[in-house]
Amino acid sequence: MAWWGWLLVAWAGTACVVALWLGSALRLAERRDWFRRGGAERRRRPRHPGGSGTLSSSLR
Repeated sequence: MAWWGWLLVAWAGTACVVALWLGSALRLAERRDWFRRGGAERRRRPRHPGGSGTLSSSLR
C-alpha cells in the first residue's frame, strides 16, 4: 500500500477513537447532569424560559 493509504487508514482510525472518546464523555456529562438535577419528576423549574408551563405564554 502507498504511503498515503497508510496515512488515510491512520487518520480514519484516529477519527474513530476520538469520536468514541467524545461520545463517552458526553454520556458521562449527561448522566452527571441528570443525577444532579434529580431526574425529570423532581424538576423545580420548567425547561423553557416562560415559566408557566405553556409555550404560548413564553412567546408573548
